[in-house]
Amino acid sequence: MSEGVRRTGRQRRPAPRLDVGGDDRSREQALRKSLLEVQRVVHEAPDAPVLHPTEDEWRDFYTYIESMKPLGLAHGILKIIPPPSMRNTPDGQKFAEQMLQHPSSFPVRRQEIHRLQEGIGFDETKRYTSQNYKEAAEDAMDAWLRIQASVTSSENGKDESSLNISQAEAEYWKIVERASQHEYMAEYANDLDSARHGTAFDETTLKRWGWHLGTLADGQQSALQSIGEPIAGVTYPWLYFGMLFASFCWHNEDHHLYSINYHHAGAPKTWYGIPGKHAEKFERALRNSFPLRFLEDPDLLHLLVIQASPSLLLQQGLDVVRAVQEPGEMVVTWPKAYHCGFSHGWNCSEAINFAPFDWLPKGFEAVGKYCKMGGKRKPLFSHDRLVFELAQHALKAGVVDALKQVLEEERAWRQGILEEGATDASVRYGRANLPSLAGDSTEPACSHCATLMFLSCITCSCSPTEPRCLAHAHIGSAASAQGAMRQHGHLLPVTISTLRIDSQPALCTAGV
Repeated sequence: MSEGVRRTGRQRRPAPRLDVGGDDRSREQALRKSLLEVQRVVHEAPDAPVLHPTEDEWRDFYTYIESMKPLGLAHGILKIIPPPSMRNTPDGQKFAEQMLQHPSSFPVRRQEIHRLQEGIGFDETKRYTSQNYKEAAEDAMDAWLRIQASVTSSENGKDESSLNISQAEAEYWKIVERASQHEYMAEYANDLDSARHGTAFDETTLKRWGWHLGTLADGQQSALQSIGEPIAGVTYPWLYFGMLFASFCWHNEDHHLYSINYHHAGAPKTWYGIPGKHAEKFERALRNSFPLRFLEDPDLLHLLVIQASPSLLLQQGLDVVRAVQEPGEMVVTWPKAYHCGFSHGWNCSEAINFAPFDWLPKGFEAVGKYCKMGGKRKPLFSHDRLVFELAQHALKAGVVDALKQVLEEERAWRQGILEEGATDASVRYGRANLPSLAGDSTEPACSHCATLMFLSCITCSCSPTEPRCLAHAHIGSAASAQGAMRQHGHLLPVTISTLRIDSQPALCTAGV
């Protein structure tokens, strides 16, 4: 990993393990019983739209995505098959073979597929090289096929030596929903830093396509062009290796970003998606389906560890689509769209987030949601800083609206604090005196919710190392009688306020 790269992404608190000792044993048994009693009625999800762009459309990625916006909003995920002349660039099979010679090792997560409905979290078990991982994946496939052949032969006298897409899908959900007698373990290598482990996207791809996954954050059509720092999975791709039934559980993307996944080589992956407009309905459906588990951990969905079948969700009135992704194909997810899936055997892929300018309101919504979660889902970057940076050199209509949104919220919070007795000690900068933003890329994080505070924060003399965002000025000691709002970051030519709270002891609400 190059110096300065922030290891971010889904580095969240681990899902709690179920305690099977003492009185908690009965709780686990009750949980398992409730999972078994979920009625297993199979409803097939319809296929997601499959797009076949022309060469000209392919070379102008952001314009093409904009033209597909109605479909993306309606379905949540879309499959894109590149033009035939583009499908061998990059050469995914060649890249995968090169990776097998790569000496570096990477961690894998052990998944108990038969317990995915419990949301128990995944342990990092060991490290593999690419070659070792492929061998383990092939051994796992061989073992599964032997079991299947034995069962099938005993039932109908036929010898089954392969597992087709529909069979694998049916078996997967039988295991997940505990309708199978099998317990199955898989190991998943996800979110690997491509700067360290390798990427297939190079100058050859850029020359042929006009873009690739590693360039999507750059350029005039990207809202991430001013993000200012390399972030794995956002400004350059992540690398993934999967094996039979290795799973990516239900989630939507950090900051409600778009995402794109390119399948290089190996077995297919099956995806499921739900449109972003149904995100809250989906969350309610999972809580209603597994109430005991969500009672134990209300924020389970943010840990990427729980799986629920499309049949279950279709029964509850959700729109669910399905896509089978083969090598050389892409799957794109839209903002807020929940998605999940699994691998049908060993495979290799890369993925990255991206953001046209129409994403900006969704990003603002996402950080507001994280702020209310008390630090249980952390932002990857400061949305406010990004908007202010964009406003300096990409003042498009979407940026103007985003800037107004940020400023209106900031003014409302400051006004509320002033009305409660704070003293405004403003410092005004003229345009010519504005410090450069480029040299300062680190914002303090709110000690309550982990929001990255670019515009302002509040501190207290009794805990000066625990700054709070304005939304949490009255939580803990950060809003004590000697508390102070202090400026952080450099704004466009607007007021930067330092607020001091005088003679307001009621504002100190430690323990709230």
